[in-house]
Amino acid sequence: MTAGLIVVMFFGFAVFRIPPGVAMAAVTPYVAFGSYQLLDGYRRGELNSVETASLGAAQWIA
Repeated sequence: MTAGLIVVMFFGFAVFRIPPGVAMAAVTPYVAFGSYQLLDGYRRGELNSVETASLGAAQWIA
């Protein structure tokens, strides 16, 4: 999931040379969906709190 977000941001910043604000707006739905999936996994008991927090932090930092 995080690698997919990094690829989208890389294309936005490096390949297409779009402004950072527009690139962030393009990536935000993917990050929101990824965060939803992390929280859903936590609620279903598939991830513990440490896994959820670390994956969420890595996703938002990327």
